[in-house]
Amino acid sequence: MNAYVESHIKTVEKNLRRNRSFVAREIYVDIPIAFEEGDKRPAPTDFHATFDGINAIVRIWGEGGTGKTTLAYQLALWAVANQRYERLCYRHRMIPVIIETNIPGAKPGDSSSLLKVITGNLRLLIDEKESPSEELVKNLLKHGFILVVVDGLTELDENTRSIIRPNDDKLPLNALIVTSRTKDSLDTADSITLKTGLLKGSAIADFIEDYLKKYGFGSILTDNDFYHELQRFMVLVDNREITALMAQLYAQHLIDRRGNDQVQRPKNVPELIDTYVTRMCDQVALPEYPVQVTYPLACKIAWACLEESLTPIETPIKKIREHLIRKTDDISLPTAQDDPDIVISVFTDLLRLLQRPYPTASVIKFNLDPLSEYLAARYLVSYWCREDSTKWRDFFDLAERKSGAPESVAGFLRALADTVQNKGHESNVPDFVLTKINAIMGAASRNGL
Repeated sequence: MNAYVESHIKTVEKNLRRNRSFVAREIYVDIPIAFEEGDKRPAPTDFHATFDGINAIVRIWGEGGTGKTTLAYQLALWAVANQRYERLCYRHRMIPVIIETNIPGAKPGDSSSLLKVITGNLRLLIDEKESPSEELVKNLLKHGFILVVVDGLTELDENTRSIIRPNDDKLPLNALIVTSRTKDSLDTADSITLKTGLLKGSAIADFIEDYLKKYGFGSILTDNDFYHELQRFMVLVDNREITALMAQLYAQHLIDRRGNDQVQRPKNVPELIDTYVTRMCDQVALPEYPVQVTYPLACKIAWACLEESLTPIETPIKKIREHLIRKTDDISLPTAQDDPDIVISVFTDLLRLLQRPYPTASVIKFNLDPLSEYLAARYLVSYWCREDSTKWRDFFDLAERKSGAPESVAGFLRALADTVQNKGHESNVPDFVLTKINAIMGAASRNGL
């Protein structure tokens, strides 16, 4: 089995690095992670003891935007490293198979659909016309030569979650990494648990400096006003703890301003999130999709994606299509392209704000979970609920009845609180809205989120 892995490992690494999700996270900034024994910056040697055992399970949990997926993908790259001390497993290299979407045909107690997906993904990684035999795949899984990476377990559907079972005798996942928004998302005690947290104080400056250096813009650090920029950022985020994604977006903003000082500075967190949409629009420069047209459409699509569970999940394209053609708000399709399918294609293939799990998939989701949460929050504040107290009360009734609430919807409520606080006055949002959000979030905090 080791010979099989070694014969394909170069092709596997090449295809991993071409993966769209990997490309979006190609810059890895080393930040402290909460291990069971304390906070530290992860290194391959931290996992040698775990992957030297029969069952190697790594759980990475934390709120959206804290770097769970980025860390999981870095572990996947360590799995294929050539030098032993740079590997995830000291004894041998592993082939990482990524699962980040719902598994078609998944049924509780039936691992055949999971095996089919792993086998199909393995074929794509090794660039072979024929899939490897299921017996070979089972043996590779049993002996830890395939590393299964399940990204966003808590956002996958119930049937898919039910078949991710590390101790399944029929399909043992003996080398497994899982990311999720909650700690207790995997039914096993036999694992190493990591928590991605928030950045604060000097850690924010360290992250931005490291990001700029790795992006090739270390020269910005020598500018006299760099530390003034950091001070502006701390004011922007109200001197609170922030996610790694927030720090990354601000670092990218500094890069954008380096080339064009006409780029407007964001004044608050929602505007910082908005810079991502603006950047995508500027890069593609489609006449029919300036940011003034794209942004409201993005908000409308985001709410279609979050409306069901208030968490970022895969959403049927049919539902997004139905939302786009609704006339219940002031958001219109581009006049020259009033076909919602064209809008969805533009958002997926050109703007790359949305992504399909595979080209012919009938479901879709935003490429960044916090982006979808903030855009959906902006939809409620600026386009839907606005000053209407009845609509807001209906929303809160919906939110409190969601499965797992308030913990399960805390990410979206944080985005909504930020948006109401900074943009609510523009739409005359009632005062009770922010008070109610804070009350629900307080309940989530008391429950240990």
